[in-house]
Amino acid sequence: MNFIKNILLALLPLFVVFTSCDNDKKDIPAPKIHLKMKNETFEIELGDTLVLSPKITYEINADYQWFINDSLISNEKIIRHTSKILGQTNYKFVVTTTYGQDSMIVPISNIIKIDFNELELKNESYDTGSKFVDSIGGFISSVLFLPVNPQENNYWTGFALSNIFNKQEVQTPNAFAAYATKQKENNFMAYNQPQTPDAAAIKFNKNASYVIGTISVANTQLSYLVMKYGTENGIRPFGGESNVQPDWCKLIIEGFDTNGTRTDSVGFYLADYRFANKRKNYIVNDWSTVDLKKLGKVNKVVFSITSSVTDAQNNILTPKQFCLDEIKLIE
Repeated sequence: MNFIKNILLALLPLFVVFTSCDNDKKDIPAPKIHLKMKNETFEIELGDTLVLSPKITYEINADYQWFINDSLISNEKIIRHTSKILGQTNYKFVVTTTYGQDSMIVPISNIIKIDFNELELKNESYDTGSKFVDSIGGFISSVLFLPVNPQENNYWTGFALSNIFNKQEVQTPNAFAAYATKQKENNFMAYNQPQTPDAAAIKFNKNASYVIGTISVANTQLSYLVMKYGTENGIRPFGGESNVQPDWCKLIIEGFDTNGTRTDSVGFYLADYRFANKRKNYIVNDWSTVDLKKLGKVNKVVFSITSSVTDAQNNILTPKQFCLDEIKLIE
């Protein structure tokens, strides 16, 4: 009996080892797909190429499939998408292993981005377009025409090309400066509303129509400081001296089709002092994105500015200005 007991004691560590290995065995989970997208989609300009390279967890013996409209287009893990036509392309990516499957929809928005950076302009300067008046009467950037109406003494209506950024609080604010953070590609358009806003409507070349996804807007340095502090010649600051006036300044963006029929409008507040909690009052102090998909397919866009700060004849005293950049056409 002692002999058998000794053998069992000698074998016990082996049982412990085998049992321990069996208990430590882990189940391999199903694969998971990771693909970083900004705003849950990719944006790519026409003619550019995007490499889609998803990261996979636990891709042991993995099979890959890429689909467009339920049609298999590739069994590779990495594919390249070349933007050829405006609109959205929806890919579906599927990874399958012995231990399970995962899938992901990969939307790609093929766009035209109009950012005015192909137009030549000296650094820290502006151009009211005076050299264009006798020829085309405005700027052409990509597929877009922007009218100008330069006059003497640096007064203009319509659009001016600028790359001046200034968030300083100065005695003489600049109507051509954006009260916003300077961008790497820094050209933008400064807008000064004419008496009839339609006179400064932007239009697409060759009578074409597009759906505008978004635009970027900002206040000029002049409009920002006048709204915040008022002027010595009687324009009161937003909120009034006691900061209780429910003031506002609103940019109205209207779309029109090729027949001149208004499609819709979008409003965006460049300043809003109507909040019960006065800490929420604001004047836009950087670039803001405005969604214009609501306008539908348009040939012409008209900008107009309204404000609560007016004179006795109800004329708007707030500078009717703003800055425009990054127009994204999606269809």
